[in-house]
Amino acid sequence: SANIEELNKRMREKFMVRRKKKDVLTELPDKIQTVLNVNISNRAEYNRAVADVITFAGELAIKKQEFVDSLSELSNEEREERIDEYRRDKERNAERAKVLVKIEVLKQVCVKGKMNSIKEWVNNFLETTDEKLVIFAHHREVVDLLAEEFDALTIKGGSGYKNRQKAIDDFQLGDTRVIVCSMLASGVAITLTASSNVLFVEQGWNPAQHDQASDRCHRIGQKNAVNVYYMNGKETIDEWIYDLIEQKRKVIDGVIDGEEIKEDMLDSVVGYLQKRT
Repeated sequence: SANIEELNKRMREKFMVRRKKKDVLTELPDKIQTVLNVNISNRAEYNRAVADVITFAGELAIKKQEFVDSLSELSNEEREERIDEYRRDKERNAERAKVLVKIEVLKQVCVKGKMNSIKEWVNNFLETTDEKLVIFAHHREVVDLLAEEFDALTIKGGSGYKNRQKAIDDFQLGDTRVIVCSMLASGVAITLTASSNVLFVEQGWNPAQHDQASDRCHRIGQKNAVNVYYMNGKETIDEWIYDLIEQKRKVIDGVIDGEEIKEDMLDSVVGYLQKRT
């Protein structure tokens, strides 16, 4: 991030033409983002999942420090060779992958704890408005659970092109007011402009994934301002991921728009979890 201005300049000189949606599609309404902070109902279970992540990650941190200490007596050439071997070590990479799996489990525990709040919010939305709603989730189990709860249409991986298109057509033209979508399976190449309301009950790891998902509603054909809601568990990994995504968005905007970036990226997710215990 120290050279974002220079990177932007070189990109524009060599190969990039930047056109913002608001400048090209001048008649497209605004997109408004709102965070809904809710308490989770399974704090004890969540804390156990956090402890599991911290314990496993802590063991990896000790191994990493031992490796770093082992480099001190080596020559520069030997040190570079050992570092290269360390990066390519299959066992180490497998252990790092296990940490990511445990973090995904933590995210699932978190959304489980939000389920009562999700149901209450959606039911209130359906009772107090006559509008349609697009719900985005990450895990298939969450998509299926919410679809069953609200008798909703779904778009998810493995459903096939015909089933996906039927769900889109039914939502766009029919009376069904809720559609529950997998972020990965429905983030591109579809139109859901029958709704101007989007609810994220889970989050991915980068801003593009979120922006592409909400842009299923915020695109040509949309007549209303699009309300994008993020339901985040209080004092959970949700807060860290949301802040991380916003920081990533600033860095990306800095690269492609040439804006100065003063904020540093946040600490690692494990560091965040340790501070919360």
